[in-house]
Amino acid sequence: MSQTIPEAEYNEAPSRHPCREIKDAIIECVKLSDCMRNGGKFHECMKSKDLEDDCKEFLYAYYKCKKDMFDTRNRFRGNVAAKAFQKDMSEKRRKREEEENESPASPSENKQ
Repeated sequence: MSQTIPEAEYNEAPSRHPCREIKDAIIECVKLSDCMRNGGKFHECMKSKDLEDDCKEFLYAYYKCKKDMFDTRNRFRGNVAAKAFQKDMSEKRRKREEEENESPASPSENKQ
């Protein structure tokens, strides 16, 4: 009798790959890019020189993360690029939440 993990539980399981979050961020960024909105293919848009700066930063972070995986010095201290990416993303998320909380009431609320 073999035991299998239901697909829903498998997809919700946390990934052990240190670069997974960066890869997911690249995918989302490219999907939301102007190139994809204009009907371009994913790989063409990803290699495009007109790609948004945020996407380029994600690509560089992914490169650094993959490079750190093979650097023997990082085997003891962990993947520095992945940790830096997670820290940057959490800081950006925190700043965005603070800005949303501090933003004035929407124009529709002012009319009432």
